[in-house]
Amino acid sequence: MVVPGEKLMKIPGTKRQKLALMLKPLLFIGVLAYLSIGLFLVLSQHYINILFSRMENQYRQNLINVTSVARNSVEPVLASHRCGKINRVEAIRQVRGIVRNMVYEDQDGRNYIFMSSYDGIMLVQPFEPHMELTNQWDLRDANGLYIIRELVNAARIHPSGSFVRYYYYLPKVHAVQEKLAYISGLPEINCYIGT
Repeated sequence: MVVPGEKLMKIPGTKRQKLALMLKPLLFIGVLAYLSIGLFLVLSQHYINILFSRMENQYRQNLINVTSVARNSVEPVLASHRCGKINRVEAIRQVRGIVRNMVYEDQDGRNYIFMSSYDGIMLVQPFEPHMELTNQWDLRDANGLYIIRELVNAARIHPSGSFVRYYYYLPKVHAVQEKLAYISGLPEINCYIGT
């Protein structure tokens, strides 16, 4: 109780001490907020990485499936060649006829199955038909990678299937696009198909 005329007693302490008492809770809140945001960002990045990994795995599986369907579609021709009913030239002609019509839609839009011989002759290229029956052995991507050489090498080492990544100017697109191709070797006729 304050008696009239009596002066109020000041609480001992300096302004600096009072300021320190006020800043401690604010500092605690700031550190807690900083840690919470940091944890949120780390966890978000982790889950985004998992999502992208799953998406790439699904994309890879789709490429494998499409190429497997194409490979199975040309198997009767290859079987005829293996048993001597048709020669290599005729087998390539028949496989080209089948593969040329293998155009499909995926998440990137229109896509296709391509075919090349192990010596670099482009046999089927539905979106760039002017390249067909030309030697593409020295075709390079935007980073200098020899595309056909890489595809042939992968087909020879892993004829059952292999991935090759390169950077390419797509037809009617003026920017370099990253391409992930999946190829399957046709060693009986020294060729490969892929998408």
